[in-house]
Amino acid sequence: MIAAQVARIVARVVVFTESLEEDDLNPDAAVELQEQLAGDVQALEPAFLRQVVDAFPIIAAEYLEEETQDLIRAIPKDFGLEEALADDDAD
Repeated sequence: MIAAQVARIVARVVVFTESLEEDDLNPDAAVELQEQLAGDVQALEPAFLRQVVDAFPIIAAEYLEEETQDLIRAIPKDFGLEEALADDDAD
């Protein structure tokens, strides 16, 4: 349950920053925010990170627009979360 809540928070930030116009938020600031968020999520304990990654497809189904669903399903790849898990498995 907590993993789904974390995934929802991440998804909301991503959807929010992606939906803003350039006048509403500096694009560089949006990218920096997402990069910092990605780093924070990558730093989660691996077993919990796996649960968060697995929650994104479930969270995506909560959104009506297919484009938004695709954006959310892409978060693990876009944030390098699968790579972080693979790197941990290699250790």
